[in-house]
Amino acid sequence: MPAFEWQQGSVGYHIASQECQSLRRGEYWCKRMLEEGVAATLGPVGEVYVQAFSPPEIFFALLTEGRLSLAEVYFYSIPSWSWKMVLVGDPLYRPFKNE
Repeated sequence: MPAFEWQQGSVGYHIASQECQSLRRGEYWCKRMLEEGVAATLGPVGEVYVQAFSPPEIFFALLTEGRLSLAEVYFYSIPSWSWKMVLVGDPLYRPFKNE
C-alpha cells in the first residue's frame, strides 16, 4: 500500500540525486510520479548539488499565482542553468490559471 497518492494533474517535486535519470526503466521518482498521474515534475539526470534545484518556495509560489506557464515558472525559479536538471511536462501547463 502506497504512503500517499498523487492527484491527477499535480506537479511533483522531489529533491534527490539522479531521480530523472530514466523515464523508461528503473524505479526513479520522476518516472514513478508520471506513471501515477503527476502532470509535471523536475529532477536531475545525474548527481547535482541541491543548489541546482529551483527553491520550492519560489517555484510553487509562482506556479500557484497562475500568471505563468510551467516553463516560465521553471525559468524564473531556477538559480542557474545545469545540463543535469530537466523539467518534464507540458511547458504551457498552467494548473491555476482560472483561480
